[in-house]
Amino acid sequence: MPITRPPTAFRYRQARERGTHARIRRVVQAVTGTDLFPSPAITDAFVAGLSTGDPIAERFVRETYHGELGARKSRELLERALTSSIDDVPEAPESMRALFEDFERLPDWVAPDLVEEGAAVWRRWGTGRASLASASTRRKRAVRYLDGHRDPR
Repeated sequence: MPITRPPTAFRYRQARERGTHARIRRVVQAVTGTDLFPSPAITDAFVAGLSTGDPIAERFVRETYHGELGARKSRELLERALTSSIDDVPEAPESMRALFEDFERLPDWVAPDLVEEGAAVWRRWGTGRASLASASTRRKRAVRYLDGHRDPR
């Protein structure tokens, strides 16, 4: 059954219309003409998607983890298939083969050139930026630690 009301923690509509977020939204809209919030149609689609499942994966879990194979054996087969290939697991049940076939299918909406462009940006800049952010966080923690342990004299 689809969800028609958002979870109580999803306060998008309230934030859009009232409070600090609404004030910031109005200012940004006035200055840039751009709405920071997605449209209600997009958020309604998001809420509807909260109850959408993955029938192929659910069948695999139902038939393997919760079926005759059990969790341990199912996990072992899954690890083997992920490590090498589903073809290297001849005893893999049909539901696992269907799951891996679904994994391998490239959705129509994927733009491989954009994926490669993003990957190139990450290879060039991503790891360095992540290291810099991590180093900055470690430095701040060290300073806070040392500040709390200074000699009072």
